[in-house]
Amino acid sequence: MTYFSSATSNFTNLDKSSYEYQVNDAAGYGESFYFSAFDDEGNIVTALVSMTNYNPFNKGMGSFDLHWVEDGKVRVVHEEFNADEIKQGNNQGTMFGKFSYINPGISNTKIYYRGEDTDGNAVEITINMEHTEPGVQSGDSNLYFGKGQTDYWGLKILSPSGKATARLKTKDGKTSTLRLKAYLDHGKATAKVPDFSDHWYRLHFVSDKWTIGMHEITTESEFGDRKPQILYVGKNQQPLGLFSDWEYIEDGFKAHPTSPYATPTGWTIKLQRDDLKITGTVKVKKEVMAIDVLGSVSWAVRMLVKAFYSNAWQHYLLVEVELDIEQDGVIEKVKGLGLATAEYY
Repeated sequence: MTYFSSATSNFTNLDKSSYEYQVNDAAGYGESFYFSAFDDEGNIVTALVSMTNYNPFNKGMGSFDLHWVEDGKVRVVHEEFNADEIKQGNNQGTMFGKFSYINPGISNTKIYYRGEDTDGNAVEITINMEHTEPGVQSGDSNLYFGKGQTDYWGLKILSPSGKATARLKTKDGKTSTLRLKAYLDHGKATAKVPDFSDHWYRLHFVSDKWTIGMHEITTESEFGDRKPQILYVGKNQQPLGLFSDWEYIEDGFKAHPTSPYATPTGWTIKLQRDDLKITGTVKVKKEVMAIDVLGSVSWAVRMLVKAFYSNAWQHYLLVEVELDIEQDGVIEKVKGLGLATAEYY
């Protein structure tokens, strides 16, 4: 397999296709826009708006997966759409069904859902994200598996950080508004995630000056020990570097009451370059939510997939970040709250 590339200048520009779906017929095709946002009180809103050919009986299907966490209460949306219910190219981006859509752009993105949550309650969710840092990608953004470029998994960072306003309206007319620190990416693949990866770690941290965005994949054993990594470092809302080799080491694990996976209690982080050095700790303050990815599918499908393919869980963790950042001989101590994930496939 190949790996992401590093860059500290001349970053690869995102083209128009970075903001659009590019559907294809490959059996392993999957494509998604992933939004996550949080505030310092632990409120979180996530959205995964995806298309996939994973289901051979419903190729090109799409789904809206939203999680709204406010004051410790988790509200979940999972709605599936057949391929003929998905329309691209209008003024609202890509429509899913009659009402829901995602409209990614260079400077802002809007996500809208109108329907029911998984408890059967009618909800309307509107997410407006202002991109405060420009989008970047590592090389052509893809990891390639095997010979040629047929099997790949790719990631484009559409906004390393942004400001999001999320609004929730329920059937009884009650509304809630959250203002959050946000992140957005676009993933596209013909290689299925459980086929090559054991688990992922993510980290999103924003201070007044610095942005840290991390994605690390621990692959299945047959792909070797090296981990595909992207570490985005931004300063004053401009990219400083994209790095593909650094250390992110767990400092302990804790058994989970519902998930079958023991989750990290924290990590140490280390990046060393001639003119940039980052060292520090990422300590879990609290778990905000644990997602059983198959929890919304039918019992028969759930048992079949778990027995023969994947038992996927995602853990969202509010973390305390403390870093020493040295650039050109000047050391800054940077601290604050971030959002980390531990995702198992």
